[in-house]
Order: sequence, then structure tokens, then C-alpha cells
Amino acid sequence: MSPERRSRPARLAQSTVHRALGLLRHFSLERPEIGLSEMARLAGLDKTTTLRSLTALELNGFVEQHPETRKYRLGIAPLNLARIREQSFPLHAVLKPHLDRLAEVTGETAHASLLAGSALLIVAVSEPSPATRVFVDPSEPLPLHATASGLAVLAFSEGQKNAALPTESERVAHTGRTKLSDAALQAEIEQVRRRGYALADSTFEEDVIGTAVPIFGWSDAAIGAVGVAAVASRFDAALARLIADELLATGQEISRQIGGRARPARRAG
Repeated sequence: MSPERRSRPARLAQSTVHRALGLLRHFSLERPEIGLSEMARLAGLDKTTTLRSLTALELNGFVEQHPETRKYRLGIAPLNLARIREQSFPLHAVLKPHLDRLAEVTGETAHASLLAGSALLIVAVSEPSPATRVFVDPSEPLPLHATASGLAVLAFSEGQKNAALPTESERVAHTGRTKLSDAALQAEIEQVRRRGYALADSTFEEDVIGTAVPIFGWSDAAIGAVGVAAVASRFDAALARLIADELLATGQEISRQIGGRARPARRAG
């Protein structure tokens, strides 16, 4: 049997698993339950394929079906896996105190995310005391091209960045300021490398200015980011310097605590 024929079942299995697990990304705080037809529409699949994938997920505890509405919601398997992950690699326990301090010192929303495929998944959020603050939805992936966290990861992810970054045609304009072209993104990434942190002014959400620094793993490449999302109306030069300096120090400490090889932090200019 030729290598091509031998590899076909493996490619088919990977495609099937990828398709099924991809359905989980459509659940969010705003959309905790999804019906079959809606899920098929969101995933861009036919209903038969979607049902087959949902059935596989249900059998393994990743989703469950509401007995009355027949809509699907997340099952208990992700919760169990999250507990195992946190006990074996207590990342949330490391991150949360740092985020709490950032939120208190800056008065803005602090968050941390990890790279997963072509997006960043938020793993922890801390909100400040002011009533007017940025809401960061922990269930919403952060696109690499449109967020400060994404730019921070792209700038310091070495050879991984080309594989992780969606192509120019795949990028979504979340606001009128979102940079979509390769040239614009590359220029932004080079600037992030020079100063050590990323700044994104209303590129993901209107009236929100994000600042972020990379979190480094053991291989000296960025595995995620820690950031602060600030309300644009109170983001002056003093607050910008405070957030950048606090983040540069915090990113270094988080990377050290998780065994990463952090690079020397720069000071905000």
C-alpha cells in the first residue's frame, strides 16, 4: 500500500476530530445553548454532518442536550479536563494574583490568554473597581491580527507566527481601524518587537485601547499574553506609561514562574 493511501484514513480522522471539536468554539456566555440548525449555520456544515459531530461530542461528555428545548450546551467533560490541567499545571493560580494587582494599580481590566491555533483563548480576567470598565468575555477568542495580545504573541512567537496567523483573506475587520494587510501587520509587529509591548487602539472593539506583553514558555517563544483593556476616554499619556511599565514587569514574572525563558523587559518611553 502506498504512503498516500495509508495516510488517507489518518487525514480523514483528523478532519473529523477537528470538525467536531471546532463546534465547541461556538458556545459563549451570550450563546450558552445552541440548536442543531443554528450550530450547522455557525459551523458552515450541513445538518447531517453537524448532528454526527454533536452526537460524538455528547457520547464523550463534551456536550449535552437540554431535555425540553433539545438545544445543546457544554457538558461536564471540559470541566473535568480543566481541573486536571490546573492541578498538573496550575496556571490560573499563578496568573490570577498578577491580574488582580494589575486591575487594582491601573484601574482597568486585566486579562491573560494562551495561544490555541489561530487565536488566543482567555484563561483569566480581573476587573477593576470603577463602574465604567471594559468587559472582557472569557469565552470569546482574541484574534491575533486585531488585538494587542495577538500582536504581542506574533511579535515574539518566532517561527510559530507564520503558521498561527490567518491569511490576509481570512482576517476579519472588527472595527474600521483593524489592520488587515500583511504590510500593515508586519510594520506593527516590528514596532512591538522594538518596544517590547503591543498597543492596539480600537482595533478589536470601539473605544477600547489594549496593551499587552508576551508570556514566554520554556522554548523562548511566546505561548500567550497578559494584557490590560482600557477605556479610551481616560487613556492619557500617564496611564499609558503606567500600564506598559506594569505589564513589562508582570510579563517577566509570570514567564519566570511558569518556567519560561523571558527576555529582558524594556521600559515604556
